[in-house]
Amino acid sequence: MVGRGVLRMSRNPSIEQVLSFARNRSGRLKSKTASYRILYVFMTPLLPILRRLIPQYITTTEILGRAMLRVAQNGCPKAILERRDINQSALP
Repeated sequence: MVGRGVLRMSRNPSIEQVLSFARNRSGRLKSKTASYRILYVFMTPLLPILRRLIPQYITTTEILGRAMLRVAQNGCPKAILERRDINQSALP
């Protein structure tokens, strides 16, 4: 059984509710797979460098969140967005 607050939020989420949910869910990525944990350890220091060298191939959660808000507010001509479209949508 779904609680009334969850059902209400899923029908008509406001930006404040979405941001509140995101703040409450903040934290580091955790994986149960050892290979992914090792990959996170090695990739974490490299991400800032990769963002500067090849920004068109890097999509962060911040960029994804901004793109989601802009598409929700302004709409988008495509039904399915690719990495390039997501990065472009996040720009002011």
